[in-house]
Amino acid sequence: MSTHRILAYKDADYLATGSTRVLMALLARHDDTGRATVRDLAEDMGWSPSTVHSCLLRLRAEGLVTWEEGQAGTLRPTAAFVDLGSPEGVPQ
Repeated sequence: MSTHRILAYKDADYLATGSTRVLMALLARHDDTGRATVRDLAEDMGWSPSTVHSCLLRLRAEGLVTWEEGQAGTLRPTAAFVDLGSPEGVPQ
């Protein structure tokens, strides 16, 4: 996986630690392969898919991730936070 990024988000304190870890895993996976699934993230993190999915639902409610329902591999970060690790920002 790629190096960790430093993220600044307007409500960073609001996010649970688990959700933050899932977001970081998603960013790393997206950087490496350009696509991600719940199962990919669960495998990367050593967590169950249901735990990862719960965190992703919270992240989507906050506008930090998105995906196309029923379409595998469409999970991706949004531009709702500032990526301080790259001048180009988060991939769309």
